[in-house]
Parts: sequence; C-alpha cells; structure tokens
Amino acid sequence: MKIISLLSLIIIQALAGCALRAPVAATPKSHVYQRASLEQLLERLSSGSANVTNLKADFSASITDLTNGTTQSCSGILAMEKHEKLRMRGSRAMLPTLFDLLYNGNQLTLFIPRDKTVYRATCDAGRARRGLTGVSFFTDIFLGNGDERGSLHFLETSTSRYTVYSIAPLKGHAQLLRKVYFDRENLVPLRYQYFDVEGILACDIRCSDFFVPMEGRESLPRQIALEAPPGENRIVLTLTAIRLNGHLNPDLFSFTMPADARVRPLEEYAR
Repeated sequence: MKIISLLSLIIIQALAGCALRAPVAATPKSHVYQRASLEQLLERLSSGSANVTNLKADFSASITDLTNGTTQSCSGILAMEKHEKLRMRGSRAMLPTLFDLLYNGNQLTLFIPRDKTVYRATCDAGRARRGLTGVSFFTDIFLGNGDERGSLHFLETSTSRYTVYSIAPLKGHAQLLRKVYFDRENLVPLRYQYFDVEGILACDIRCSDFFVPMEGRESLPRQIALEAPPGENRIVLTLTAIRLNGHLNPDLFSFTMPADARVRPLEEYAR
C-alpha cells in the first residue's frame, strides 16, 4: 500500500458513495499584484497563521476515484496542535465511528472499530515533512511546521504568482522536495506540490475559500483538495465551525488501545 493514499483508502473502504461538494466559486481577480521577497514567503510557510497554536473543526470529506468517477464521503472532527499532533475521527449520521486517526509526527495510528483492528506505522520525519503520509499536510498548512534542515529555497516570479522551490542538496545532485504557489493578489499559498525521492509528483494540494480568522492574522483555507497519487484519487476536505487556540484536552492526542482490538502494520489495511 502506498501511504500517500491513506486518507483516500480510509474513506473508500469505510464509507458508502454520495455526491461531491460543488467547488467554491472563484472570486474575480482585481489584478492588483503585491510584491514579496523569498524571506517573506518562507516566513509565511514556517509560521502558518500567526499566533495559531492549535485548531479544532468539523470536517466533511469526499473522495473521487478519478479513473471511474465514483465518489464516497464522510464527516467528523479534526484537531491539530503545533509540533505535528493531529487527530481525525470520521463517521456518518447516526452511525458509530468509522475510523479514528492519530498522528504525532513519528507514529501514525489508525483504528477501524468495525474490524476491531488498530493499524500502526512509524513515520520517518523527513518523509512526513514532504507530505508522503497524506495527513501531515494539515499541520504544515495551518500551523506552519516548516521544512527539513538543510533545505535550500528559490523563488520564481511571474505576473500573477510566486513559486517557492524547496530543494535538498545531496552528494552529486539535488532533490526537489516541494513547490508552493502563492497568489500575488493577496499572497496566500494556493497550491502545494510534494515530490518523492525520484522527483515524481506524489501529492498535489490546492487550497481555496480563504478567510481571515482574526485581525492581524494570515488567511486560512476552509477547503483543501488533495490528489495522492495525482490523477488517481482526489479527496476534498471542507472545514466548518473552526476554533483557534482553544483549550484542547491532552487526551485528544493520545490513544488507548481497546481491550479486544488486534494490532497490525498499516500496510495490511489495504488487504
């Protein structure tokens, strides 16, 4: 199983089909473009939304198999905290929990109640930072966890956007890690692309429906569309009832093993 497809796989195997949410209508461009330096854009990526240390929200998720057009969906609760702590619980109306996902940057735990099975995987920090787990992008986008040490960054400018390239210098060559596209009208990061060790696009993320949560803070997206692998599966997550910097119970980011559950490697979830 490819770990980059984890969120897609969870919904495909745990849920029934329903219609995909219609995309949010684009706001007409004013064509008044702003200027920013590479340092300013990197600060935007590293700090996320200024002064936001945690986030909790309701979510709805729809996934489309791009090869046959079928769509499935669920809803639930999403919570995250700085330093790569994330929890997602998915369900459908009037039904028990379908999945419970916990990620702490080092280990990913997935509980499927109907199977009475807990799936676990240890995540290499570098792979997670490049989005190859398919879940770590949440904390990167909203809380700004930054890049791997030693990354080099380059800026490309066009009339309507900035593109920031992040590269890992290796012996004898360089490896492209990530590209981030900024809208020059309002300097929001509209698109993130993560690449695997062979330089192939592994995860393509588009952000939309931005809002400013509080005065003086950066805009945050309410909707995120993720393709992983690109061209095969698209998952669209829409956040509502977003709460920032509230009190989160520490138990939210810990997992208690159910007494009757068995433990399996995450790779076995695809079987």
